[in-house]
Amino acid sequence: MYPTPFRGQLARILEKAGRLDEAEKHFRELLIVEPNNPVVHLWLARFLDKHRPDAVDKALKEAKIALELPRRKSLPREKIEQVIWELQSEIEQKP
Repeated sequence: MYPTPFRGQLARILEKAGRLDEAEKHFRELLIVEPNNPVVHLWLARFLDKHRPDAVDKALKEAKIALELPRRKSLPREKIEQVIWELQSEIEQKP
């Protein structure tokens, strides 16, 4: 198994390269390795919002999980709340 920092970088590189299924697989595997890491939940939320338009509800769920987890210095509460607000706005604007 890849170390967590490596897997996170790999997932983000795969995303940028357009290899979305592989990137999503690595983001989800990160959640298995670090289920209590709010950064990983937020990464997946942003990925889903950007690349899986039909999964905005799932993205919102991941962002809300990130908000409930113990805080990391690198991820302030306000940043997570902003993502949640954006996702909720997106859901409300759907026909």
